[in-house]
Amino acid sequence: MTEQIYSISGVGGGLVGLTAALALARQSLNKICLIAPLAQKPDPRNTAILMPGIEFLEGLGVWQDFANHAAALTTMRLVDG
Repeated sequence: MTEQIYSISGVGGGLVGLTAALALARQSLNKICLIAPLAQKPDPRNTAILMPGIEFLEGLGVWQDFANHAAALTTMRLVDG
């Protein structure tokens, strides 16, 4: 195996980890290592993304890929076990 040298390593393949890796790549940091397990199946959970997050994704040029699947948040119920 060939040794690789990365500028930045990130851990986590969820919304934050993937978005951070994309944002760093867009800043010309092209040696980025994202450490996360491969998804075994689609994630059925919902995620609330508020306006600052939407604006950030717009700035990355990816929000339009998700906008058709988005719906306005009308009610939020927090349950703490």
